[in-house]
Amino acid sequence: MKEDLFVRKVKETIKRHSLFSEREKIIVSVSGGADSVALLLVLHSLKEELELTLWVAHFNHQIRGEEAEEDRRFVLNLARDLNLPFAEGEGDVCAYAEKKRMCLEEAGRILRYEFFLQMAKEKGAGKIALGHNRDDQIETVLMHLMRGAGAQGLGGMFPKRVIDREVEVIRPLIENSREEILGFLKRKGMGYREDRSNRDTLFLRNRVRYRLLPYLRRYNPQIDQVLFNLSETLREENDYLQKVSEDLFSQIAYREKEKVFLDLSKFYSLHLALQRRLFRLAVERVKGDLRGVEYQHWQSLSNLINKERKRFSLSLPGVCIRREGEMLVFSREKEEKGSFFSFLIDAPGRRIIPEIQKEIIVSLFPREKGFAYKGDKYTQFFDANEITFPLEVRSRLPADRINPLGMKGSKKLKEVFIEAKVPQREKDKIPLILCNGKVIWVCGLKRAEQGKIKPQTKRILKIELRSRDGKEY
Repeated sequence: MKEDLFVRKVKETIKRHSLFSEREKIIVSVSGGADSVALLLVLHSLKEELELTLWVAHFNHQIRGEEAEEDRRFVLNLARDLNLPFAEGEGDVCAYAEKKRMCLEEAGRILRYEFFLQMAKEKGAGKIALGHNRDDQIETVLMHLMRGAGAQGLGGMFPKRVIDREVEVIRPLIENSREEILGFLKRKGMGYREDRSNRDTLFLRNRVRYRLLPYLRRYNPQIDQVLFNLSETLREENDYLQKVSEDLFSQIAYREKEKVFLDLSKFYSLHLALQRRLFRLAVERVKGDLRGVEYQHWQSLSNLINKERKRFSLSLPGVCIRREGEMLVFSREKEEKGSFFSFLIDAPGRRIIPEIQKEIIVSLFPREKGFAYKGDKYTQFFDANEITFPLEVRSRLPADRINPLGMKGSKKLKEVFIEAKVPQREKDKIPLILCNGKVIWVCGLKRAEQGKIKPQTKRILKIELRSRDGKEY
C-alpha cells in the first residue's frame, strides 16, 4: 500500500531532527484536537515498523466542564480503537495560575508537563510527543515579536527539547501545516474535537491567526514561509551563541551558595551581545527563571557599569545586583510587599496581587445603549475590539510611558507620579495595566487614549482595581 504523503513528510521531520529512533518508548499527548489526533495516527502507523511503545496521555485542565469530559471520552475511545494504553491526569489550572500569579496558558503548560514527565518516568519513556504544527510556530514567532522578544523567543518552539536528564519533548508535526493535518484526517475519515475558544478573537493568538496573518499575506503571500525560515535560522544561531555564552560563563563567573559572582574586568572586554547573554545566565542561575526580567533591566545595569561607578545596587524582579570592587554579585532578593510584581491576564476574571493586597477584576460584556461608561480612579472601561489579551499587570519600570487620554504624544510615568504628588514609597505599589507592551492604565491615576469608547463600540472591557476586602483602592 502506498504511503500517505503526510506520513512521509512527518518521517522526514523525525529523521532530520533525530526526534526518535527504533524501539523508543513515547508518551503521546492527545487533547482530542485535530493536531494531536493526527500525531497519534502517524505514530501508530510507525509503531510496528520502528517497534515503538506508545502510551496515550490526556490532561484535563478543569476549565471547560462537560466539553472537557467529552474530550476525555473521545480520546479514551480512540486509544481503545488503536489498542493503545490510556492514562489521564487533571489539574485545577485556574487555582494554580492564581497561586503562582501567571496566565492560564502558562499554568496549563506547567501542569501538563508535570503530568507527562511523571508518566514518562513511571513508564521508562524517553520521549513526550506534542502536536504543535507549522502554523503554531509561525503564530508563536509573531506573538513573541510583538512582545519584544530577542533571538531566543523569535526562534519559536524547538523540534525537540530536553526537559529532564532522561526525557525529551518532541514535535513531529512542526513542519506540517494545519491544512495538511486536516487533509490527512479527512483522507482517514477520522473525526476530532474542536475547542470553541480557538475561534474567539478576544485572545491574541486567534487575532494573529484570523486577522494579522491574512493581512500580512496581502503584502507578501510567502510570509508564512519567511517567518518559519526566520525561526529556524534564529534557533540554530541562538543554539551556537548559547553554548559560547555558557563556556564563557564558566570562565568569568562562579557560584557560591545562592550567589553568582561575575568578573567585571573580563566582562568589559566581551561583545555587547555576549554581555547581555551572560547577564541573563547569571539572573537565571540565581532566580531559576527569567520571568519579569525585561530589556529595560539590562539597560539599567549597562548604564551603571558604563558610568564606572565603583559601588551600586540594582533591584530586579526576584534578584538584587550589586558591585563589589571588580565583581558583580547577583543574589536572590526576598519578595516583600511593595516589591516588583508582574503577571499576565489572558481572559476575564479576578487576579490577586499579593504584593500590595489588591486584586484586578476584568469583565467583558456587550455595550448597553444609553449607558455613558464613564470610568473613575478605580474602574475603567475600554473598547474590547482595541484591547487584546493577554493583558500584563506589573509595577513600574524606568522607561515606562503612557499616551494619556485626550493628549497627543506620550508622557513619562515619572511625570505622572510627580504631578499626582505620589510619595516615593508608594510608586512601586501602583499597578500598571499593559496591552501589547503599552501602558493603558496607571491604576488610580491616569488611563491611555488606546481603547477609548467610541460611538461604534460594540463590546466593553471593564477593568477594576479593588482591595482584597472588596473595597476600592
